[in-house]
Amino acid sequence: WFDAAKWCNARTEWENALLARSLAPAYRVAGAVFKTGTPTLPASVICDFSAGGYRLPTAAEWEYAARGGAFGTPSTYPGGNTLDDLGWYLGNSNGATQPAGGKTANGLGLYDLAGNAAEWTWDAPTGSPGRRLLQGGAWSSTPSACELTSLSSETASTRLDRSGFRVARSISLALAAALDATGLAWESGGDEAWSAQTTPSHDGTDAAESGPVAPGQSSWLETTVTGPANLRFRWEASQRAALDVFRLETGTADPILLTGAANWSERLVELPAGDHTLRWLFVRDAASTGTSRVRLDAVSVTPATAPTVTTTAAASISGSGATLGGNVTADGGRAVTARGVVYSTTPEPTLTSPGSLAAASGGTGTFSVVAAGLDEGTTYFARAYATNNLGTAYGENVVFTTDTTVTLTGGVGAVNGRALLAGDTQRFRFGLAFPSQATFATTGLDAATWELRDGGGALVDSGSGNVDFGGLLLSGQYLLTVTSTGGTTQTFSLDLDASVEAVPKPDLSIGSDPTAATGVGVYPPTAQSIAVLSRRGDPVTFFAKVANEGLLPDAMKLRGSGSNSLFAVSYTTAVGNVTAQMIAGTFATEVMGPDDAAVGMTVTITPNKRLLTKKVKKGKRVLTTTLRKTHSGLIEATATDDPTRSDTVRYQVTTTP
Repeated sequence: WFDAAKWCNARTEWENALLARSLAPAYRVAGAVFKTGTPTLPASVICDFSAGGYRLPTAAEWEYAARGGAFGTPSTYPGGNTLDDLGWYLGNSNGATQPAGGKTANGLGLYDLAGNAAEWTWDAPTGSPGRRLLQGGAWSSTPSACELTSLSSETASTRLDRSGFRVARSISLALAAALDATGLAWESGGDEAWSAQTTPSHDGTDAAESGPVAPGQSSWLETTVTGPANLRFRWEASQRAALDVFRLETGTADPILLTGAANWSERLVELPAGDHTLRWLFVRDAASTGTSRVRLDAVSVTPATAPTVTTTAAASISGSGATLGGNVTADGGRAVTARGVVYSTTPEPTLTSPGSLAAASGGTGTFSVVAAGLDEGTTYFARAYATNNLGTAYGENVVFTTDTTVTLTGGVGAVNGRALLAGDTQRFRFGLAFPSQATFATTGLDAATWELRDGGGALVDSGSGNVDFGGLLLSGQYLLTVTSTGGTTQTFSLDLDASVEAVPKPDLSIGSDPTAATGVGVYPPTAQSIAVLSRRGDPVTFFAKVANEGLLPDAMKLRGSGSNSLFAVSYTTAVGNVTAQMIAGTFATEVMGPDDAAVGMTVTITPNKRLLTKKVKKGKRVLTTTLRKTHSGLIEATATDDPTRSDTVRYQVTTTP
């Protein structure tokens, strides 16, 4: 058996040298081509069944051939039921091996499968790794030992005068490996079969090559694939005459003529749906001369499909438009000729739907389109699409709703019966003509989030569930966004109430004691005043406070009456003497709201004793007396941002003797 394996490698190398082939030897020991020596165990001999060189058949291959292949008929012996007609055995061999081919061949034209020489095969009998099976019986065998079902074995190192061997080559496996298409089954035929060989090749490893085809002959290589698919391969021809033809037949279209010279060329063939028998056929014209070969390498068959596309979320949504788009992540193996977005007010839109927007070009990658002329406050469904010659594919549904402008009449507006779909966001725009104490609320939202932003995009408030906002808003534009966080449709209503105008409201009070000011919450024309007596022209002091009782925060500007020749007036706050600013009307508090503490002020009136004192002669005495004079003044507080809002208090100081 060891000698038979070495002989297979020797024949491979002999044909390579004689016929200019480069078949790979099938057997190796310790990584080297098996040429000499006898290993201890037959398992040391490794067979590469994908190599193109000669080898021993497996037991199954031998029996398949002996039975006549796929079209053989049941029989007792290889080729029939009468052993004397088929082979040499104990009863007719005269005790010796006979010349081959002396009996009837089987259905495949193979001789001496029964008797004559028992044939070594690759396989070991079960449980005996040191032995190898012998098939078919020998010249010394009884008829039963020559039957198809009979098995015998010998130690692999045993030399016998009744054993021989029949060689085989892997055609489909070797071709599949050489062509880099191990998932395909290959057949070869014609006047010269194809074989797997190592040089020349495109990938530097191996390739399939036709036999040397003479003028008037042909050679073909064939496999079957299922489409739709993309077939790609490399090919070359050597010494081709002008009249020779190399073509690919696919069975569904005209043959593809393969032209070129000695350099490797690449070809891509798009196969439609269905089964395709692919045949590379090399035909030599009778007028050609010499022999010629063609070669194939790097064959790949990849499934082809419609493209793969995803839909991106709608952006730049307005009341009448939106930016839509998608991403073609794979072309399916075919060129994408068109892509875009379809949209409709019903789910799963297609190219037959009312809205269809094509992108500027085909191809893969991201793209966007602008949808215009949409209806305000309307929910749309959109899907990206991409088309190649195998069909049109769509991305997932995305949902978006165009913006709704809510008109507030008298500061009040409402939106009723709106459907918020899963994954959708609805946006409501409105404007406030004046600062307001606003209240916004929804009903019907269980799984949602909301945001209120001003015209500059600044966040005013946010929350989850139903909208529940109450607070002061300045005049301007606002955007209320409601986003679904649930998996079902929610029907909701929205009420907007900004009818309560928010204004600043200065509130002055005055009193002789900081804790006992009068006039809080009292406004003109109701009088707010204080009268103070200055005995003998002594200075007097009283107190004023200013607060903001309105809803709108503001800074309060204060103005106060000034001095005259008889009375000097001064104003003092926590920051110091502010008399000059008070008289000029430029003193202002910090911005204060309705909950902020009032700002206090001390008012001091100092009479001019020199002018208000008079000497009076009474009898022999001269008495000093204070004249009775009165000084009246006022303090006014005005809202900085709204000068129409003000409050006033008055004071009166009278000197007495």
